Amino acid sequence: MNKLSSHQTIYSLSSGAGLAGVAVIRVSGLQAKLCISLMCKKPVKARQASFRQLFHPTKDVLLDECLVLWFPGPGTFTGEDVVEFQIHGGRATVSAVVDALSEIEGCRQAEAGEFTRRAFLNGRLDLVEIEGLGDLIHAQTEVQRLQALNQSKGAASAVFNRWRKELIGVLGYLEASIDFIEEDDVNENALAGFRDKLIHLRNDMEKHLTDSVRGEIVRDGVRVVLAGEPNVGKSSIINYLARRDVAIVSNIPGTTRDVLEVQLDLNGIPVIVSDTAGLRDGSQDEIEQAGMERTKAASRKADLVIWVTVLGQDVENLLLQTEAEKIVVVNKADLLDHENISANSRDLMISAKTGAGMEAFINLLCERVEEKFGGMEPALISRERQKSALMMCVEGIDGALNEEHGSLELAAEQLRMAANQLSKLVGRIDVEDLLDVIFRDFCVGK
Repeated sequence: MNKLSSHQTIYSLSSGAGLAGVAVIRVSGLQAKLCISLMCKKPVKARQASFRQLFHPTKDVLLDECLVLWFPGPGTFTGEDVVEFQIHGGRATVSAVVDALSEIEGCRQAEAGEFTRRAFLNGRLDLVEIEGLGDLIHAQTEVQRLQALNQSKGAASAVFNRWRKELIGVLGYLEASIDFIEEDDVNENALAGFRDKLIHLRNDMEKHLTDSVRGEIVRDGVRVVLAGEPNVGKSSIINYLARRDVAIVSNIPGTTRDVLEVQLDLNGIPVIVSDTAGLRDGSQDEIEQAGMERTKAASRKADLVIWVTVLGQDVENLLLQTEAEKIVVVNKADLLDHENISANSRDLMISAKTGAGMEAFINLLCERVEEKFGGMEPALISRERQKSALMMCVEGIDGALNEEHGSLELAAEQLRMAANQLSKLVGRIDVEDLLDVIFRDFCVGK
């Protein structure tokens, strides 16, 4: 986006495309109020819904009857003047209003994500809040919604900004000790509590870094892989879970050649279950071999592996190299007599064909998923970008601690780097607040 375009007034359909009872067209920018005066015959009061006829700005043509809302900046989502036209949701009506807005000088169609981008540029949202907002829009389960809402409301940003403020406070003392060492009171107090504060701060960050795996998994989904030898009924299981036929079920070994995925909502936690090619030794089929390699790759990335077998198969050698937790289930229980079933009660016996034991299997799956990823407060870190910035911040604090009895200049530089990583995390870097700390706490220049 070029600099000139950011001064233009933008408009776009903000509600979903397609047929609807109501469609919302949002306008943001300096010309927003002009759009009202050109398209409505009567004025509109700020922050009140007004029923108005909507006309073409250059022709005496009635476009629709609608609700108009006028929000003067900067107290708006974008920080600019904003107008919303709540019109009837037919395609022709939406098209007519959008085309009419294009006739107003200085107005143009918004680019993807531009309203949110302006909210960031105008200081209404930071990067973490924007990422949370994006996750909230795409949330499909309750746990995803709670985590995304927590970030979009600024809960995570508040913690990051508090850490940054504490780091800048310590850095201010160090800078004062370096730059104003001739003043005894500055020099004596500059390092007071320095090490304890940084250790406490670092431990707090490490705790949330450890929890970041849960945050990323909640956002992206728990990856569960169905694995096992050919023809044990993995495809039947995934079809049962999906309540529809997503995989070909056949008695011919090696039917599944690729990884098939189904998304589930298990008590609010997003779960992606993958059906994979069967694993066996001695296959000469190149396509089947490629499928087995994909099975092994999927299992290495899995959070949980369901090893599917049938009575009589050896389950000790799973032919998998994965650190994921494993659950072993014995399928095709409908083919076994009751004596065999009772003799193998230590295994989870199921029949994907008849549904026998499937409720117990799903309950066990829910239990394991909830143990690892549910029932706790929303994670602070949910993206690799956030995790990377926080890890580099911790590295900077470690560097400063190692320099405590050496060069104060190097320690200060390490803390400056750490604070900058937190600034990058939320998308704001302000070098002036370091000077504010020095002048306020040490009264330099009195």
